[in-house]
Amino acid sequence: MPLISVILFAFAVLIMGVRQEQLEVTQAQGTALQQMTAQSAKEFSEFTKAAAAYIQSVGLPLPGTALTVGNLQGVNLLPSSFPTQTPFGQTLVADYVSDPNNPVALDVVVHTTGSMNAALLQKAGVSSGSLATVQYDTAVVAQNQVPSSISGSTGQFFGVANGAVLNNLGSSSSMTLPGGISTQQQEVAEYILSPGQYGYWLISANAFSSPFQVENPVNATSGIFSLRDFILFGNNTQTIQSQGFSLTCPSIAQNMTNYTPGGINGADVNVSNSMSLFFCIPAYKGQVVPFTETPATQFLGSTSISQNLSWNGQYYVYASPGYSETSNASYVNTGSIAGLNNNLYVTGGFVSNAGGTIPQYPNNEAFPVPNTNAIGGDGVLISVKTPQNTTDNYQIEIDAGILFTGPGCSEVLFNPDSGQSQLYQVWANSSGTNLCGSQVNQWQHWSAVKDSSNTGSMPVSQTYEYGGNSYPLGFSVATPMVN
Repeated sequence: MPLISVILFAFAVLIMGVRQEQLEVTQAQGTALQQMTAQSAKEFSEFTKAAAAYIQSVGLPLPGTALTVGNLQGVNLLPSSFPTQTPFGQTLVADYVSDPNNPVALDVVVHTTGSMNAALLQKAGVSSGSLATVQYDTAVVAQNQVPSSISGSTGQFFGVANGAVLNNLGSSSSMTLPGGISTQQQEVAEYILSPGQYGYWLISANAFSSPFQVENPVNATSGIFSLRDFILFGNNTQTIQSQGFSLTCPSIAQNMTNYTPGGINGADVNVSNSMSLFFCIPAYKGQVVPFTETPATQFLGSTSISQNLSWNGQYYVYASPGYSETSNASYVNTGSIAGLNNNLYVTGGFVSNAGGTIPQYPNNEAFPVPNTNAIGGDGVLISVKTPQNTTDNYQIEIDAGILFTGPGCSEVLFNPDSGQSQLYQVWANSSGTNLCGSQVNQWQHWSAVKDSSNTGSMPVSQTYEYGGNSYPLGFSVATPMVN
């Protein structure tokens, strides 16, 4: 073979080898790019789902102005093995901002951020001029993986963001991101409007109303004998309290979504001593704040007094000093209640029966403090924004009362307080209660209203018995704003 032919053949073989090597490099880069794109799409989807779950959650705070991989790992929404950077060297972030149409709702923009790693781009055979293509290809792969229907959200938009504009993938539409959100370059992004944040503000309401309370014996070693303490007193308390946010309304709760504006809903709760209620107010999670509203009580006597006594086998002795409570509200004029009696007593024999296995105390003794007449109420006003950016006002009140009417039985009883015998008006002894025309009137009641014309208070209407007749009793419970 002529020398020139040998040289040309060798050169052809060299060219073919170079081309083969270049082909192998190109194929390797293509495979790497495909794998990196698929992995980036997978990580973006998992991060987006975790960010939406975080904001949908109840009780998790929103740190700063954005959620990071570390935030989501800290609450086990992402595994500890989740990478802090994408295969192209970027980081994932979920920025949250106020919704442009409803400032009490939070929107979330999940996107990649930061510069791509040059070495990783070289590995994938990507030039700086092809970055937009990489982001677009990642979005194409991710579009079937990202969440497209998020509970409570009013919409999701997915595509490639450039600056403050998000170009929706698969269409020519675009939208402007909320103020404060602007990408540095073309980046994969999903814009989620108020994810899972429109649900219910849970409110609990509790009332307790009892003409007396008998505590079980408390053994307090005191040198040579044990004291058995008993407390009898009028007890009338109410509390309305925030129980936080929920995406659903429990079936046992009053769902105030269904209330007709201005229509008062309510009922007497026919229980012996207490009632426990729940209310659901439609609200955004960002509107829910903690609060506890305590009652305002009117004692219809001068004070409500309670004293601890002990029985030494022959008579009562004081185990601790008494105390008094004064009214912090005024609901009714005491003189307007027919037959109201602030001086009705129970005898020692009634204590024995109420206490169960307690030793039988003499029935000719009077507890040295009369039963307490009291009316208590607790109310709140909660103002919330709606998805239509209007305002709804919700009022809740609970009230409870104890009214003793009638003369009772006039009996000469021994007073352990003074050590003297004197005439008492007796409401209850070991034979029973409501003696000689005396009557205890006891109630627990609630009412609630949406968008009332009077946001400052709510009316209450009750009846009470005296001398075999029923009488009306009307008053109002204040509903101060708590948010």
